[in-house]
Amino acid sequence: MGPDNDRRPWTVRTGQGQCRLWSGPCSDCLLSEILTRCDGTQAWKLALHLFWLAVAFADADEPEEVANAASRMLDMSADLTGDRTTRRARLVLVRLKSYADVPQVRELLTRSPMSV
Repeated sequence: MGPDNDRRPWTVRTGQGQCRLWSGPCSDCLLSEILTRCDGTQAWKLALHLFWLAVAFADADEPEEVANAASRMLDMSADLTGDRTTRRARLVLVRLKSYADVPQVRELLTRSPMSV
């Protein structure tokens, strides 16, 4: 495990806090930058980080960014099974329903079977 991987959990948590507390655009937050460096070999972990990012975007009232993160999260977790994965996806989709008038959100809700 390299030094970058040793700091990743701390950096991810810091990014979550930054997205929730920062007054600037959440898309510029540390968590967004961290996800660009994830290699995707552990789909469950990347999907979890995308869930955290989607929730942070929802908290920051950025529906387009929620839809983008949620779409990536759903794609990454499509082959994963488990109650936690399903609960996370449903939670994000429920949060998105209040933004159904936003085109990216509407498209995601339309294509997702869990959004019913």
